[in-house]
Amino acid sequence: GLLWTIRKHEAMIWPGVALFLYNATPSASAQLATYQFSALQSNACVLVHMRLISSVSTGLSCLLYPRLVPSGRRRTSITTRYGLVASSLLSILSTFMSLPLTSRRSSAGSSSSPTPCIDVGFTCLKEQTYFAITSAVSGMVTGLSLLPLLVIATQTSPNGTRKGLFYSVYLSLLDLGSSIGDWATTPIILALQIKYGDYGHSLTTGLSLLIFICGAARLFSLVVVYMMLRKIE
Repeated sequence: GLLWTIRKHEAMIWPGVALFLYNATPSASAQLATYQFSALQSNACVLVHMRLISSVSTGLSCLLYPRLVPSGRRRTSITTRYGLVASSLLSILSTFMSLPLTSRRSSAGSSSSPTPCIDVGFTCLKEQTYFAITSAVSGMVTGLSLLPLLVIATQTSPNGTRKGLFYSVYLSLLDLGSSIGDWATTPIILALQIKYGDYGHSLTTGLSLLIFICGAARLFSLVVVYMMLRKIE
């Protein structure tokens, strides 16, 4: 029956389920990109520079990752699992870096324009400088978060002629999870009344609150996926 089939092929089924669940969580990335565009739209060159900084950082993370993974399948498997946890936590923290931007108070005499200064506690940074820092960090973390997932998809694909087939299925499940996560984000955005040009001006409203919600959802999915990967090993 169905249960016997699942039991027989669970070594191939559970990796796909884990990869799907990891990505099937709400994400604030699209809203943060829109926020950056709305804040910097008067200077198109700066927007291009931010995209370039993010892309270069992602490329550097791809070059750095192989140096962090030891040789040997068993050691690589354990390191990949821990690497997924570490990179996921860094990903959550990197989105929290946007909170000083999204929680800024309005400028004096304006109900919508935020203050141009980003208060980071010990100093005050220009808006463009802080956007550059967050772009570099998010780009680096994006690569470090994606590569462990690809390694897991490769390691758990069965050897033989079907390895490429299962690998492509696992990647499709990653993309499907990402789509489900985007759909799940939509009602949250509507509930928080986030609109273009109106992202809130405190930690408990708008985009800032969305960042906290998405971070909590990703943390929960990470715990579930981590336990599943331990069982697969």
